[in-house]
Amino acid sequence: MAEKEKILAIDIGGTSIKIGVIYEQDVIESTSIRNTFKGKCEDLIPGIYDICNYYVDKYQIKKMGIGCPGDIFDGIVLWAANLGWKNYRILESFSSYFPHLEIKVENDGNAACLAELKFGQLKNINNGIFMTIGRGIGGSIIVNHKILHGSHSYGGKIGHMVIHSNGRKCNCGRRGCFETYGSVLGLIQTVKECNEKASKDEIIDISKLSGFQIVQHCKNGNCSVKYAVKKWHKDIAEGLLNLCNIIDPSFVVIAGGITDSGLIDINYIKNYLSRFGYNNCDVKLATFKGKTGLVGASLLFD
Repeated sequence: MAEKEKILAIDIGGTSIKIGVIYEQDVIESTSIRNTFKGKCEDLIPGIYDICNYYVDKYQIKKMGIGCPGDIFDGIVLWAANLGWKNYRILESFSSYFPHLEIKVENDGNAACLAELKFGQLKNINNGIFMTIGRGIGGSIIVNHKILHGSHSYGGKIGHMVIHSNGRKCNCGRRGCFETYGSVLGLIQTVKECNEKASKDEIIDISKLSGFQIVQHCKNGNCSVKYAVKKWHKDIAEGLLNLCNIIDPSFVVIAGGITDSGLIDINYIKNYLSRFGYNNCDVKLATFKGKTGLVGASLLFD
């Protein structure tokens, strides 16, 4: 059997872009930069070329796997709402910069799910839900241990399921989508709304509010922020419950950088599902947490 290759993996998110070298399930070396390319897909590869080329030369890379948000078909990002990219020929573009590499691209949620299916919590699961929480909400639906792509490769867009009719406006054009409440941006918005009603000693500076700051406010015992986090958990649990009512999964896996913060209360989500009949549905954080997307992108060649 041929020796397993090191693969360059790219995980494109709404807030950051992770780039790393993966060997089997191990992240050998990686870095992360801010995603400043929203609405400017033509600037993406020039913006990350030096990092990618450094890894290609250092590790003699021959294959590159890319996870990217949005509807992706035949190497084209047809529409990525949170990035403002439309009809972006991402595979063709990367191939023009790296003509000697074999390159594959997949929706970031589906790519990340591969890591859990092969090495993680979903390894022996037939029917499950994989959800990644970031700037938006991505994920996959697993049926018979396979990712459900649907008739037009649009399946698994769980972030655009409405959970609050006439709620917050979503980049997809609808209102009340799951990701406008359950994502990190959704959490930040909920904190801001609760902050407007907070007592004077509970009011926080929301001018540059981030997930990290929310974690710190919780640790400091800010009641308004802690209440907002509870509301956020309720929205996550409600969205997952809707999916459970359709799929009847035995397992739910949650991934994304926010899972490294300790902020997510798995027991609350599990108990919420149990209250509505899904007491045999387990809920756990992804094995690779914030690196799930990188590991998954490397598995596009398996």
